[in-house]
Amino acid sequence: AWSASGNLLASCGQDRCVVVYAVEYGASLKGGVDADAHSKESSVRMNVVARTSPSVFSRAVRCVAWHPNARMLAAACFDATVALLELSSARPRGDDQMQCDEFADLDGGDDREDTLAARLRVGATLEGHESEVKGVAFS
Repeated sequence: AWSASGNLLASCGQDRCVVVYAVEYGASLKGGVDADAHSKESSVRMNVVARTSPSVFSRAVRCVAWHPNARMLAAACFDATVALLELSSARPRGDDQMQCDEFADLDGGDDREDTLAARLRVGATLEGHESEVKGVAFS
């Protein structure tokens, strides 16, 4: 799922993780993932800036959706829950504000949780389903 600004991409999967990537358009492709390796005119770099630990979810995560403020994600999980994940900067800042593009120019380096530019924290776990949750959305 793309954030409203188009600077962040969140993915989820069978590995029980949610991963957030920062996207930099027109980047030099030193490091990161080249989204269009065959085009010399297009260069996009995507770096992992946050990820949940596999221990956060007990089963596969099926779907993620961004809150319009790009600071929260909803995650639908096959364990019959919905998690509200809060994205925050792992690096101290002078103020409490986090901008979506704050992570766009960071080199992700490796993607171990302790070296990432941001943190994904479970703010709430919503229960009430009797079986797998397959979708979420913000309005």
